[in-house]
Amino acid sequence: MMQPLRNSKALHRRGSVYVFVLGAAMLIATTGILATTLQSARLVRQRSMDATVSVDAEHAAAVEYAIETFENDPSGSAWRPFSRLVVNAPAMLGTSGTSHVLSLTDPADDNLRTVNLVDDVRLRVESTVGASKRATQLTFGFTQTPLSALSNALIRESEHPGSAIAVSGTIATAASLPVRAAAYDANAQTGVTPAQLNAAILAMNSTVPGEVQEPPSELFVYYRSIGTLITLSTATTYDEVLFSPTSNPAGTGLNARGIYVIDCNNKRLRLSESRVLGTLVIINPHTTSEIGPRVSMSPASADLPTLLVDGEMFFQLDDYDLLEWDAERNFNPSGAPYLGETDSDESDRYPSWIRGLTYVSGKAKISQNSVFEGVLWVNGRVQVSDARTLTVRWAPLTAPIPGFTTASSMFVEADSVQRLAP
Repeated sequence: MMQPLRNSKALHRRGSVYVFVLGAAMLIATTGILATTLQSARLVRQRSMDATVSVDAEHAAAVEYAIETFENDPSGSAWRPFSRLVVNAPAMLGTSGTSHVLSLTDPADDNLRTVNLVDDVRLRVESTVGASKRATQLTFGFTQTPLSALSNALIRESEHPGSAIAVSGTIATAASLPVRAAAYDANAQTGVTPAQLNAAILAMNSTVPGEVQEPPSELFVYYRSIGTLITLSTATTYDEVLFSPTSNPAGTGLNARGIYVIDCNNKRLRLSESRVLGTLVIINPHTTSEIGPRVSMSPASADLPTLLVDGEMFFQLDDYDLLEWDAERNFNPSGAPYLGETDSDESDRYPSWIRGLTYVSGKAKISQNSVFEGVLWVNGRVQVSDARTLTVRWAPLTAPIPGFTTASSMFVEADSVQRLAP
């Protein structure tokens, strides 16, 4: 006889309770896991937000620090000795896990040593906080000021002991402007004494002793890089010729700024009865190389020198004008104006002088009466022959000339700041 079933409803209720309790437990466990996951996500997100805030703050501080540091050193005493500068910097605000890399480069030729010629410099700042990175790039420009020595009519500065201004003729300067010289020897050849040199003639008390800030050692490298090269293989005379942005008698191509670099290869160069509207850069000349007679030189642009000589040079410009009818050629054709005018005739005359900035790295020998209007800068001996006169009519240089300036300030160029992908 079968036993009656127990109360199945009661059993069903107990099973339902069990399932409910198990489901609730699973729900609680799942909720706990979800809460933990959400909390972890919040913590990760918070850490990420904290890192983002930290890297932004650190990066801003690093950029500000770099700008202030470099703007306070426009002369480049700390960074100019390097071709490029890379500095690893610690945290600016004390944030742990922070590193900064500051890079200073010259985008023009990748050489910071030449910056004071014309180039800008580029700063890149990279910051890292944990896995977060930021990078900013900007460009510094320079306010260029002419070297103070250019306020003198004649500058004579040399590292060679015993090098001096040797006068047996006379040296005249306009407007009573001084001559800056480390050594002056009035008795060099004929016993001329300072008492015999008066009025506008150079006197002993018109010299200004002291150090002269030299042009950079890369001066000739720079001008060679922007000039049109002329290479001599034999002794060469340029007579009755015109150098200008539209004329190159050597036939090696034109230079839009009139900059021609003559590499003499220790051969004799002679330039006579000619006009130069531009910049001649003469390197490796033979010691007998000379300019004159009757040569008229001036720059094509006020922000360029007229003559740069890496070596020695004789100057014998003499007292006579350059005459087109004597040379039987025109010296102011189209593209080579004189006093703003061009023509096609052969009836003009030009003063025999070198006008603008002349720089000679070696000895300057004056063997004829020679006139310079502007500034004559000689790094070696200035030697004036007996009965000859070197006249320097000082004239202010109206624009900064690359290589003859000093950076008086640095500034961040407008619109140059860029946020980069790290």
